[in-house]
Amino acid sequence: MHISEEYKQSHGMTPEKIADTMLDFYARVDSACEGIVKTLAQQGHTLKCMAGCCQCCIDDLSITKAEAAVIEKLFPAFRSLNPHPSGACPFLDDHGLCRIYAARPYICRTHGLPMRWLDETSQTEERDICFLNDDIDILSLEPTSCWTSQTAEIQLSILNIATFGDAERIPMRSFWEI
Repeated sequence: MHISEEYKQSHGMTPEKIADTMLDFYARVDSACEGIVKTLAQQGHTLKCMAGCCQCCIDDLSITKAEAAVIEKLFPAFRSLNPHPSGACPFLDDHGLCRIYAARPYICRTHGLPMRWLDETSQTEERDICFLNDDIDILSLEPTSCWTSQTAEIQLSILNIATFGDAERIPMRSFWEI
């Protein structure tokens, strides 16, 4: 894929501008997620994932360079904080709350929602949900009640490739090693 420098500049796909572009992307993701939560509530479902729930906030998570740029922009002094002990997300505080909530990555913004995607091999729709919310029968939900992951993930990959030349992911804990 080739994207002209002019296009990159005008669409915020430069290392200097990517954090602002990502904040716009996050605003669209957040709005869509809020719509799904509202739709689920209208159907009588309440998600159990909320502030203080950190059971899925684990060490193995990675983020893109564009997501890292948002963290560095909104929380420039985060490296002065001690990372949470190994086993949990390094950005959690001692009470299980996210210290970078405004800059939290895409995966954190969508986690807990009923998810749907197209399996590339079998070409069938797959669905999943956080185990805390498994009382919701995800197979009976309308597609609009689920987060369709592939569209946003493709957009995120394009932003990274256009800005940094690759879609490399960075382990979150590695921030303290840079």
